[in-house]
Amino acid sequence: MILSTSALAAALVLMTQAGAAPLSLDQAIAIASQNAYDVALQRTQLEKSTSRVQQAKNSLKPIIAANGTYQRFGSETFTQSGGQNAVIDSRTVGASVQIPIDLSGGFGRQINAARRSRDASALNVDSTLNIVRLSVKAAYFNVLQAQSLVAVQTQALEQSRARLKQGELQFKADQIARVDVQRYRALVFQTESNLLNAQNALVLAKNALNETLSRPIETPVEVVDLPELPKVDIEPADLVAGAVSVRPDVLSVEATLKALTETRRAAETGDDPTLSVGLNWQRSFAANGRQAGDTNTTGTVTLSIPLFDQGQTRERVKQACLDEDATRIQLNQLKLSISAEVRRSLTNLQNARARYDSAVEQVKLAEEVFRIASIREDVGEATYLEVIDAQTDLTSAKNQLVTTRYDALTALAQLQKAVGRDALQEAVDAAKKQSAGKEGVLKVNH
Repeated sequence: MILSTSALAAALVLMTQAGAAPLSLDQAIAIASQNAYDVALQRTQLEKSTSRVQQAKNSLKPIIAANGTYQRFGSETFTQSGGQNAVIDSRTVGASVQIPIDLSGGFGRQINAARRSRDASALNVDSTLNIVRLSVKAAYFNVLQAQSLVAVQTQALEQSRARLKQGELQFKADQIARVDVQRYRALVFQTESNLLNAQNALVLAKNALNETLSRPIETPVEVVDLPELPKVDIEPADLVAGAVSVRPDVLSVEATLKALTETRRAAETGDDPTLSVGLNWQRSFAANGRQAGDTNTTGTVTLSIPLFDQGQTRERVKQACLDEDATRIQLNQLKLSISAEVRRSLTNLQNARARYDSAVEQVKLAEEVFRIASIREDVGEATYLEVIDAQTDLTSAKNQLVTTRYDALTALAQLQKAVGRDALQEAVDAAKKQSAGKEGVLKVNH
């Protein structure tokens, strides 16, 4: 729905009266990190993985059970008891404790596998947050861009109206023709239309930002502009190495691979002997409770040695090995994809920065041309067409400057997402530190 100028102005007044506090980019990212549905889903998976770790730990804890049995014969049976006949029935209660012994280490490996899976789930949360940060930045920059374009069109409208007012005075003084005034008026109408489009685009951009933040669409938004574009003077190879070292999705796959390795080792113990220790207590009650019951307490040590399981253990190990191989392939594919993404994002940033620098010079040139055209018109040396063309070119140059500026900021955000850190140098330093640590281990081993 396209808003009219009056309706949009009223909406903006209401938003101002509502007192929307300025929202910084960091605050927007924090809100999305808390509210985003994708992040919430990953956190649910993390809680589930944490529960599985506890479940695996509990497999080594004692198992306590209680039981009771009541038995009554189908036909009456009598026995002499204290000089009286009684129907024989049976009542027993008991309790048992079973303590598994991790003889082959299989339980311990299952616990380690669960822990690694939990680590992978935690890293999946970070990976989702990395994607959410990019989405928030892009939506935030769209609001800033739309806001700046509104300012450009507002200034152009002021200039057009001033030019029309001056033209009307010149027409009354018989200095220009009526058609010239009509052309000035047509320019005002066109600029008003452009301003309306820019204002509607600003409203839609704010709605999109609220949607990205997973909060009500009608929430008032007041963004804070950013400083000048930072320069990135880091070699592509260093950025790629940094990304591979710190990207949470890479670390998540590596954690998954470690979990699968522990799962495979646990599967290898499937045909190993198992050992458990048990304690059983049982009390029996005599017929109708008229005789003293018996109480038994027994301890058991159970050693089970599988002799032949029809190849089930072998097949489980084979499947676990294939899972490991598939994850290694996935890891290599991901690293290659990251390398391409980082290099592509860096190239896009360099191109966007070059377009922005060019747009800055174009605005300077357009401003000078418009200034000269205005002076020449004032002294009667320039036609209205020269002034209108100069003003149109200046507005176009300013629009291009705004667009290229936020294109460059978006390209920087894409590079930060590709590397996995907003501070790019931190990722590079982490990669160098990791590399130095591996070299130290190799020297010690030798």
